[in-house]
Amino acid sequence: IEFCNQCGYGDFAEVLESAEEEMKEELDSAQFNPLAFLQHRARNGLTWKVYCAGMEPTFDSRGYINGAWGECLTAAVIFEHQNPEWSNLPMYKDDGPAGQVIMFFLECGHEPHEDAMNMTESATHEAIEHAGRVPVFQEVYQPIHWTHEATDIGGPPPAMTGRKKAL
Repeated sequence: IEFCNQCGYGDFAEVLESAEEEMKEELDSAQFNPLAFLQHRARNGLTWKVYCAGMEPTFDSRGYINGAWGECLTAAVIFEHQNPEWSNLPMYKDDGPAGQVIMFFLECGHEPHEDAMNMTESATHEAIEHAGRVPVFQEVYQPIHWTHEATDIGGPPPAMTGRKKAL
């Protein structure tokens, strides 16, 4: 925020402060949530919990979990590798990110596929440790599901916000 002010973008400071406060509130509420990792957002903007809860597990030809559950598990394993001190965070003291995903998977009634989920987790850890390809994306591109519907089709485009979007 200070950097934005120094660079002449002080007009955006209020928006950044608001976003920062919102993120702090989300982190505070997640501290005692046994499924804290699932409050992170998937590529479609939904939380992993909402996204995965409505999806059945799918598998590739090798038996790895893919689709929404595979993406979520992969994101959790990547989180663990990118944040080596994750076990010191209050929300992960009882169970780590990948463990939380598997716990939710089982809570959703997918116990018959627990071995496939554990196999996918192990293969993902191994792939990341050896700079290999994660199993979830080896066979085919997986489009995201549960995207938001367009509000108005054929209507005028939305008003410009002044924000620049990355290409």
